[in-house]
Amino acid sequence: MISEDMKEQVWLAELDRYGNPKLIDGAHYYVKDAKHAHEIYKHLAKTYPRLMPEDKTYAVVKVTILEEL
Repeated sequence: MISEDMKEQVWLAELDRYGNPKLIDGAHYYVKDAKHAHEIYKHLAKTYPRLMPEDKTYAVVKVTILEEL
């Protein structure tokens, strides 16, 4: 069972060509933390380019877990 404080999450996501997000990082509480993760990914991509291809679009997304099934 997920705790109440994790029902609202902020993630770093890769957007596909239709704008659909693919979550690529762990859950964060704050937007600033997801933005920081983006900066870390960009830095790591200098060594590992496949980690974050330049032709992709990234976004910070908010996920709300409505119900566990």
